[in-house]
Amino acid sequence: MILTKENRLRCLISLLVFIALHVFIGTQPELIVKIFGYENAIKYIDFVFYGGLFIFYIIVFRKTLWNCIKDFKDNSKKYIYIIAICTFIALVLIIAAAIILDICGIGESANQEGVDNAIENYGIFMILPACLFGPLVEEFVHRGFVLGALKGEKSGKVRTVIAIIVGAVLFGMIHCDINNLSVTDILSVIPQMLMGLMFGIAYVLSDNIFCPIAIHMVINIIATI
Repeated sequence: MILTKENRLRCLISLLVFIALHVFIGTQPELIVKIFGYENAIKYIDFVFYGGLFIFYIIVFRKTLWNCIKDFKDNSKKYIYIIAICTFIALVLIIAAAIILDICGIGESANQEGVDNAIENYGIFMILPACLFGPLVEEFVHRGFVLGALKGEKSGKVRTVIAIIVGAVLFGMIHCDINNLSVTDILSVIPQMLMGLMFGIAYVLSDNIFCPIAIHMVINIIATI
């Protein structure tokens, strides 16, 4: 687990940094555009945001990450199986949810549409945040910090299930446009919530953050192809 007694302060500071930056970017787009210009803001903001946090988290949790790498190596067969099964189920759930939402006349969230357009137009500056930086940062936040805090080091099945669900809902909500939040926008991120659900299950089954990170990366890579 990322959230341990030894890592509590680091996790709290890392979570607060993520929240502060995310809120600033989400609530001050006009200021960011004014400072950097519209084209640069759209092109580089995710690259700088996730890239900076990616480096920050690796430095802060370098010992924990190294232990996770060694654990993954020792239990590679088990973890690869978990990754494969959870990835398959996640893809099935995402496709099913997307079809149902499309039938109901609900498309992608405005946030997701913006990301898709940015990937198409700005290439590597959006592909790296989506397929490398973002998965590590978001899994640290939603599974390592949030799920870890809600679950605790020793918890029963009910508390674990609640922790997985809450982490998944919060993961979906960060893909909403917080400036124009509506019921439709919340429903449009159900696929992301389902993804978060499988990421949480993978993390609980493996107790290794690299499992949900790997699944997250695979799904995002597939989505960008």
